[in-house]
Amino acid sequence: MKIEKVEYDLLIVEDNPGDVILIQEYLEDAFKQVKITVCKSYQELVELIANTTVNFDACLLDLSLPDLDGVELINEIQILLPETPIIVLTGYSNVDFSIESMKMGITDYLVKDEITALTLYKSIIYSIERKKNNAKLKDSEQRYSQLFNFSTLPKILFECESKKIIQTNLSAIESYGYSEHEFLSLEISSLFTKSSYKNFLKKIQSNEKNSEHVHLTKSGKKINVELNSSIFELNNLECCLISSNDITEKIQFQKYVDETIIKTQEEERYEIGAELHDNVCQVLATGQIYLSILKERIGSEENSAYFKSINDLIQQSLNEIRNISHQMAPSFFEDSKLQETLPVIIENFDLENDINISIDFDPTLDQLVLSESLHLNLFRILQEQLTNIKKYSKAKNVDIRLSYNSKLVTLKIQDDGIGFDRTKRNKGIGLSNMERRVGLLNGRLIIDSKLNEGCMVLAVIPISS
Repeated sequence: MKIEKVEYDLLIVEDNPGDVILIQEYLEDAFKQVKITVCKSYQELVELIANTTVNFDACLLDLSLPDLDGVELINEIQILLPETPIIVLTGYSNVDFSIESMKMGITDYLVKDEITALTLYKSIIYSIERKKNNAKLKDSEQRYSQLFNFSTLPKILFECESKKIIQTNLSAIESYGYSEHEFLSLEISSLFTKSSYKNFLKKIQSNEKNSEHVHLTKSGKKINVELNSSIFELNNLECCLISSNDITEKIQFQKYVDETIIKTQEEERYEIGAELHDNVCQVLATGQIYLSILKERIGSEENSAYFKSINDLIQQSLNEIRNISHQMAPSFFEDSKLQETLPVIIENFDLENDINISIDFDPTLDQLVLSESLHLNLFRILQEQLTNIKKYSKAKNVDIRLSYNSKLVTLKIQDDGIGFDRTKRNKGIGLSNMERRVGLLNGRLIIDSKLNEGCMVLAVIPISS
């Protein structure tokens, strides 16, 4: 038969001379190049291993040796030959035990009365390949374990159905403050705030691998994290592995940048507003005074009409500049309430007369003392969106609602204009400013718009009692 061209080192551990001769013949028939070593007892094998450096490709083992047999023999053989695939040679009476021995690490078994050169060849080749694959798998598992345990990012493995944490690494222990034993007694929900956990489950169900959430450490400290998640099967269980990257400092820095941008914008607005009010208005008012001096010297009715027109234009300019300066540098936040200040925007805003604006204020807001920052930012958000409506929407109706519920202040601005496709439109400065302002107040900005279906802007901002 002589199939293989590679030379194999094979070991036979068998005390029956007849069986040894028969097996040798089969091996020499199956393999073109084969070196066969025979041991007739366990002790002989021990001495051989002690005095040789040969790494056997496979071992054919009789389960009943004169000095050792059964379970004890299998255990000892695997200690002596840890890297060698072991094939048990058995009689019909020992088939059940031979099958059980495979659970102990034996790679295959052959019934002596059914052995042929082909079955022996197949068993040896398959056992060698199986051993190689198992070694690769073991090496892969070891490398995965090292990557998992020594990763600088916290890694947590949990079972998808029960949500029980089943494995964690050193970085997670350091970051969250739980011991490994404590981690294994927790469900994954223990690491999230309630709202963040609901959002996380939605992301998992929609197969989103990257998402941002708020986590809780053992001490109760909140940290902002970016999670990378992957779902796979482990030991017939669906599991999820998450890697957690603490982005708290990154978010704090971004918040600082946003605060600086908003502060700079407000300073510029106040500076321009004050300049318009204190200087330009004064110049125009002075012009009115000089013009009134000339009034007495105007003789004809035609000149009087020109005088009145010029005076009216100057007065109109003064009114416009005052309105603009008040919008850019409002000075009424400390002594006014939201329901008093927001209508000021609408009154002074240059909307077309054919736009119908309705305003609905929650009376509960009268009982709240709101910070100047919240007051100003809600003012600016409404200002920004009304500007957008005026420039782009072609709306006929605008509905403004300001409400309070469950420690949340909500500003809703809805129009029936032409809308826009958010997927095809880049963020403008106005939208970016609104997002910054809401973000600084730890709130959420929701924008819902479709072509020819109007636009809805919703600012939801938490406040303390």
